[in-house]
Amino acid sequence: MNQETAALICRVSTREQEEGYSLDAQENLLREFCFKNRLDATLIYRFSETASKHSRRQKFHAFMAEVAKRKIRHIVVEKVDRLSRSGLREAVLIDDWLETDEVRHLHCVKDGIDLHKYARSGDKLNWGMRVVLAKNYTDNLKEEIRKSVDAMLRKGIWPAKTPKGYIRDKSHSQCPIQPDPVRAPLIQLLFDLYDSGDWSVHRLEERMFMEGYRTARGTRLKASEIHGMLHDPFYMGKMFFEGKLYEGAHSPLISAAQFYRVQK
Repeated sequence: MNQETAALICRVSTREQEEGYSLDAQENLLREFCFKNRLDATLIYRFSETASKHSRRQKFHAFMAEVAKRKIRHIVVEKVDRLSRSGLREAVLIDDWLETDEVRHLHCVKDGIDLHKYARSGDKLNWGMRVVLAKNYTDNLKEEIRKSVDAMLRKGIWPAKTPKGYIRDKSHSQCPIQPDPVRAPLIQLLFDLYDSGDWSVHRLEERMFMEGYRTARGTRLKASEIHGMLHDPFYMGKMFFEGKLYEGAHSPLISAAQFYRVQK
């Protein structure tokens, strides 16, 4: 007798990874469930919250498209919030998928949910409540992140990706970032050359490469990147974040006077 096919979703957040959870442990749990219920796990998707929201959403859509393509009838996850953590859109997609065909099932192993088109109203209520709770969890997490970002900005600490020419001590996220001893002098040279009026951003692209500047990927700075750096007040000790200008606690690489000359 042929087994029913199943698709597995494994998902962890950065915080959970730090606390010792892993995608492997989650996958083992789901495989064990499939074995006990005579399901053949033919499709496995692993999601990490370290990816951007757009990337996660694309990956989930790709997962659902593959489920439809392979005509898989069972989706298996650890808990409801593994599906709907980033909002309600995933839950709506799952609901539509279930309503389209009565033989389709969603299994949330630890929640004890087996959802399908004709599931009991109590099971559907349980699913709906857990979806809302997952959304609340996400909203609360965003709120806490916002508070952390605001606190960093008030202290003059840059809360986003470290600008070129600086490095961050990852063991102390609340410490100001420091000039990169290798790249910072080259960025100072970049401003000096442009300030002279003799260099265009396209010529500076070649000059920076000749001086030895390499990106984290080992490539040269592009002219568009140079253009953005020359406009960034971070290098004079300010921080422009979400439309507002803040005082930075980091060491500037150039003076305010030079920065404004460059802008002109």
